[in-house]
Amino acid sequence: MLDLLNEASNVKTDKMFAIILGSSGAGKSHVAGTAPGKILYLYLDSERHGSSSASKSSPDLLAVCLDRDKEGNPLKPEQAFKRGLEILNPEVLRKAKIDSVVLDGLTELEKLIRATPKWANMCQSAQGKHNSFAEGSSTIALGDEYMRALRDAQDKAGVHVIVTGIIDVQEVDDNGAIGVAKPRLSGYAVAEGFIQQFPDILVIGKVAGKDGKSGRVFQTNADVQRISKDQSGAVKKFINFEPRLAGAVALPVFIKADLAEVIKLKTGVSK
Repeated sequence: MLDLLNEASNVKTDKMFAIILGSSGAGKSHVAGTAPGKILYLYLDSERHGSSSASKSSPDLLAVCLDRDKEGNPLKPEQAFKRGLEILNPEVLRKAKIDSVVLDGLTELEKLIRATPKWANMCQSAQGKHNSFAEGSSTIALGDEYMRALRDAQDKAGVHVIVTGIIDVQEVDDNGAIGVAKPRLSGYAVAEGFIQQFPDILVIGKVAGKDGKSGRVFQTNADVQRISKDQSGAVKKFINFEPRLAGAVALPVFIKADLAEVIKLKTGVSK
């Protein structure tokens, strides 16, 4: 007979498995550099500026470009996709003594996925033609390879995991806080399939204080949503990616844009 006590897994909330959502230039890369310890910073060439920004926050950052080799030569999309998965091997991370893994970012990863021959083959119909209806499921399936690799990295190498993602802000409050925004991903299913896998969802943006000066903060009341409509324009499905932190009892409206403060909230450690 199966012993459930032996089969049960430990629920851990002390490590971050987070996505940081923000508009372009909001400070996602900079704040990712505040992750604990030695950081492995994975990025694509289109986001090379992010590693420079993150390095200003971290004294110990190892930056690796997925779609260029060590000599700077461009790699094919399928090579870059494989390279990232190989780098995320828990044994590789342990050997390099990595404490935190940053993937910058989710929007760029989707572009990479959709450029691979494997994705194109998965989107083919039985007649050998491109089937646009298969695009979402194919993107999610290949993206899940990275999500599994990131979870394995945390479970087996004990690292914090931080992924960045771009949002398009549609409404802001008088103080500049994000009112309504949507993830910059190809569709409802892809946004849901990726973002909902993160137990920690953070939204960053600039907010004006009482003195009128603006500063970057995590905003826990931001309304990040995705809507699916039918051909007539009527809403079919609606999802809200509400900011959350696994393990945190309550969240303040604004949190200092520093991942050390996020960890304090997750672990219940007072300031």
